[in-house]
Amino acid sequence: MRKYWLVIVATLLLGGCGIKFIYNRMDFFLPWYLDDYISLDRQQRQNVKEDIRELLRWHRREELPAYADWLAALGRDIRQGVTFRQLAEHEEQFGEFLGNLRQAVSESSLSLMPTLSDQQVAGLIAELDKNNREFYEDYAALSPDEIIDKRMEDASDFLEDWIGRLNDRQERELARWAESVDSMWLDYYSYQEGRNRELEALLARRGEGEAFAREFAG
Repeated sequence: MRKYWLVIVATLLLGGCGIKFIYNRMDFFLPWYLDDYISLDRQQRQNVKEDIRELLRWHRREELPAYADWLAALGRDIRQGVTFRQLAEHEEQFGEFLGNLRQAVSESSLSLMPTLSDQQVAGLIAELDKNNREFYEDYAALSPDEIIDKRMEDASDFLEDWIGRLNDRQERELARWAESVDSMWLDYYSYQEGRNRELEALLARRGEGEAFAREFAG
């Protein structure tokens, strides 16, 4: 399965017009997405758009060339018969990319945090808690058999979106995988609950200047 998920990641990153369209218009889509969590005023929205543009400039300049090199190496290794050691190296590199992006997004969003009102913060936390409760109801609260069925359904829908209808052999392989993987959904729910409480406590101190900035971006 490790080989297959890396192939899927590579496909998504190479991913055609839809991904490129969204990526090149992040300054439009992200503020729109944020509206589901925070009602920004006009000045906040303008500042967010500029922060996103700067983030994209950094990402295109520093990260995209590294992505291209990694994808070329991954494709070459897969064609030649990738080993588990090579897969581990590719996974480590992918993790570094995600870490770089998380850090950059944290730093980019830092300027917005002190401008949030108490009402905006309360709305953000309420929406995050609502999403986590819905995740619990849809996933974490399921019985073991329901978890297997849900995992199978989600994975099948995802794969068929990209490679078309699965044949009988592929469905059997997917079913074996669904039964063999331990569920981490309840752990994820608990983890996210803890993260929400940490964020709530941190945002209560958003007026503390450099001390808040260090912890938020750390």
